[in-house]
Amino acid sequence: SSSPPPFHLLDIGCGSGKLTRAFAAHFAAAGFPAARVTGVDISAAVLVSARAQAEAEGFGPNVRFLRADPKGGGLPFEESRFDVVHCHQVLAHVSRPADAIAEMIRVVKKRRTGPPPGGLICLREGDLTTVRVTPASPLLEECFGVICAAHRSQGGEPAAGRHLAEWAREAIARKRWGEGGQRGKEEKKKKKKGKNAEADREAYGGHWPGRCRQGMFFEAAAAMGVPSGRMEEYALAWRRWIEDPMARIEMVHAEVLI
Repeated sequence: SSSPPPFHLLDIGCGSGKLTRAFAAHFAAAGFPAARVTGVDISAAVLVSARAQAEAEGFGPNVRFLRADPKGGGLPFEESRFDVVHCHQVLAHVSRPADAIAEMIRVVKKRRTGPPPGGLICLREGDLTTVRVTPASPLLEECFGVICAAHRSQGGEPAAGRHLAEWAREAIARKRWGEGGQRGKEEKKKKKKGKNAEADREAYGGHWPGRCRQGMFFEAAAAMGVPSGRMEEYALAWRRWIEDPMARIEMVHAEVLI
């Protein structure tokens, strides 16, 4: 008799691959060294870095990175390929998020009434409109306003968290999730996520000084009329926040399991 294929997880919008590698390390530590993890991202440049880091950390062929866009040409995988599809802080940047979720439903293993149980889709998005900065920083609060406006100008939704369950329901109804049109199980919970440890502050805010000085966010802000001098003030405010041991950012996040 043939053995079942190894567990396979898809990490959408993997970026630098930090979480992708963490998944693989977790599976190996749990006694599942054959488990496979695939990370996909729209940016070819960031995938070069992700592959190099995975190689440097000793990950083998069970961890791979591919360029793909769930909202564009679709995911380059056949139907019912993955046991788990993970998507974290990606749908906020997508103009048609229900389409992207429907594509995830296509590639995850379908739910059944009996064994095997089928796959799971794990979605998580923040709501940038709920951000609270401690200690109070008018500059960072203003910067978050620009971030939200930049999201909208590029077709995204900064309040993605509050819409996440709605988008999931639309995609589920469209794809008739599971056998016999069953929708599967959907859960939603909201929680505030705080960033207060130094490593957390660096992980969350470390890229913002650079993004305030160049790149897509800088260009979007310039197109909206934000002066470069003001952007530099934002960059310095981010650095002060990162270095302040009492600093904290809180934001409401939503999670949906399909």
